[in-house]
Amino acid sequence: MTNFKSFLFAPLVVLGLYLIFKKGFKNSILLLMTSALSTLLTIMILLYKTTEGIVVLSIFLRRLFFVPANLHYTYFNFFEGMEKYKLSHSILTFIYDNPYNMGPVDLVARDVFGLEGFSPNVGIFGDAYLNFGLMGIIIFVVLLGSILVLFDSVAMKSPLILSMTIIIIPSMSLVNSGMFTSLATHGILFAIFVTWLSSTLLHRNEKVVGK
Repeated sequence: MTNFKSFLFAPLVVLGLYLIFKKGFKNSILLLMTSALSTLLTIMILLYKTTEGIVVLSIFLRRLFFVPANLHYTYFNFFEGMEKYKLSHSILTFIYDNPYNMGPVDLVARDVFGLEGFSPNVGIFGDAYLNFGLMGIIIFVVLLGSILVLFDSVAMKSPLILSMTIIIIPSMSLVNSGMFTSLATHGILFAIFVTWLSSTLLHRNEKVVGK
């Protein structure tokens, strides 16, 4: 996941969550995140207007919001009316033949952008659509919801701040990667396992201390 620049800010995300919980603002976390993000973007736009420097604005505004949204639209537009992959490039390769003899990212890079060795990765919704169309979005969302319910169940016995800091970084991959890639390669399933292990150990230590 180190190819995503957002992971450079992972320590700041974890530290910010810790401070929010320590100060007792956990019930207002969404409001705080929205307010902080709006303030940050306003400051960056003002800096751009003043200095005409595009780098910071590009990283925090264009790359964070507009690039993922544009890539989802690109995939929807490209695969509309085309044969879907049906995960033939992934876990169902033994059932379905790949209709394009290449992965969807390489196909879009070649036919849309006209580039080789370019990886315009798309998030969970674009991945769902290119595999099964609109029905795929429903299926993948239900699957993701089931996984989140599983995570909630294993995180129930651990401190909320601990489970959040474990899952928040791997979950960011859902914006830039497919469902099953995020679960396996990018560590969401591993994060669930680590949360379960941490919860089990903490619960066991509490029993020992109680005795």
